[in-house]
Amino acid sequence: MAGLAATLVFAWILILTGMIGLISAFAGRAHAHLGWSLASALIALIIGVVLLLYPLAGAVALTIIVSLYLLLDGSP
Repeated sequence: MAGLAATLVFAWILILTGMIGLISAFAGRAHAHLGWSLASALIALIIGVVLLLYPLAGAVALTIIVSLYLLLDGSP
């Protein structure tokens, strides 16, 4: 249950990050990297919605990603 709750919290964080990123990309006058900002915001928004729609699969995917990160980061 904790993994599922963490996935839902992470999904909402990504959704809010994507929405704020889209707003800031269009609100900024002189944006040096508008394309990258839009791409980053859209990717965060899409991943957040997918995690919200499929929380169990998202929990498994997040567990695998975190475990791979820890495995690679912990190697000498």
